[in-house]
Amino acid sequence: MSEVQSVQPRDAAAAAVRALSVAAAVDAALTDRVLVIGSLPPFGRDLDLLVRLPQRRQVVEWCVASGFVPSQDRWATFDADGPYVIDVEHAERDRWGGRDPSVLFADAEPLTCFRHLARPSPAAVLVLAGRSVVARRGRLSAGTRARVDRVLDRDPDAWTTAEEVARQLGLRGALRALRAAHRSRVDSPPARAGRVLRYLLGPDPVRVKAALVRESLPRRLRPTVVSLSGLDGSGKSTQVRRLREALTQLGVPSTDQWAGFATSRKLYGICSLLDRRAWTPAGRRELRAQPLDPFVPPGCRTGTMAPHLWVGLAAAFNALQLWWLTLRPRSRTQVLLFDRFSPDTAVKLDYFFGHERRLDVRFERALFRLLAPRPAVGFLLAVPGEVSHARRQEHWGPRELECMAQLYEGHVPRFGLRRLDGRRPADDLHRRILRDVWRAL
Repeated sequence: MSEVQSVQPRDAAAAAVRALSVAAAVDAALTDRVLVIGSLPPFGRDLDLLVRLPQRRQVVEWCVASGFVPSQDRWATFDADGPYVIDVEHAERDRWGGRDPSVLFADAEPLTCFRHLARPSPAAVLVLAGRSVVARRGRLSAGTRARVDRVLDRDPDAWTTAEEVARQLGLRGALRALRAAHRSRVDSPPARAGRVLRYLLGPDPVRVKAALVRESLPRRLRPTVVSLSGLDGSGKSTQVRRLREALTQLGVPSTDQWAGFATSRKLYGICSLLDRRAWTPAGRRELRAQPLDPFVPPGCRTGTMAPHLWVGLAAAFNALQLWWLTLRPRSRTQVLLFDRFSPDTAVKLDYFFGHERRLDVRFERALFRLLAPRPAVGFLLAVPGEVSHARRQEHWGPRELECMAQLYEGHVPRFGLRRLDGRRPADDLHRRILRDVWRAL
């Protein structure tokens, strides 16, 4: 179960009405009891459910018919009140180490005004929280801690009754890990590692441990890369900011990163030294008299091979820089949001060296595409040159921007980008981008 952040909605009353209406519609689609294991409606921005197989089919069918967007076992809808998520956790033997999780449904309390949605017993809440601590690699989240506190206020003897439920499910070690984490206010990496180690060395059945270890493993070794490309003024930065805020509300940790075109000053200096004119005082005076080119050193401006060697070096350098930005360690980042990425660098290579300096850069373009990372989900916010110039009158004129816009169009199929009209309302673009990113998680 992911922790959806409690972010103040634009209209709290409307969000509460939406949460109640979704819960009522789901309840009407069910034929048997389902446990609400997170915040009870209308509180929170999600509905966390523990379901058995027949009820899972019913919830999924309702989500599909209602236009919810899937991401593995989570279904989301996106509207003006913000995202709302239904998290469907399976109560199946395979996911519980061969044990029957039906014991968790015993003594559940039906929610007021609902027929099938029920609140789990205090003992079941503690066992589920213990399983969550192990699945989160020893971490007790603030939301889970608050849930445990509320349960203990309801039933001070809940730890005792939870022991019997945990015994039936082979989760006594997980319950002890929860109790230790709840008593301690220390949540450092060594403390979390100690909880996991004690659990693995504890008495729980091996099959149950193996199921929890599988659940605790990260789905990806590196974050999902999402990129937004386009001209200056197309709305990339705005959409990156809004996307990160929405992912935070959905409980998906994300980081944003800017990636611009660059040339290495060290390589620029080395290539300048290769020009024999730099070896004599008279030659150096001649070089200083030449107009400065910010992208091509003097030694690589003439001849047949030298310009192409320099452009190839620039392509490789930018590809490596993008890989570094993509792979460098980031703590608890599931989605990496790029404001400009490989398609933007490819456009700059084409424009600076192909268009402005009249070089044939087909080989260098292919080299960059071969070396550069690709986004898991990439978008082009396409706007005409005059629109970009009207929004951001800084470095380029309308003709230069229109040329770049055409270059971007050529890179859409090469990088598998999803082309969006950047002139559409920002809210419409945000919802479209968020839906596509959510599906890719």
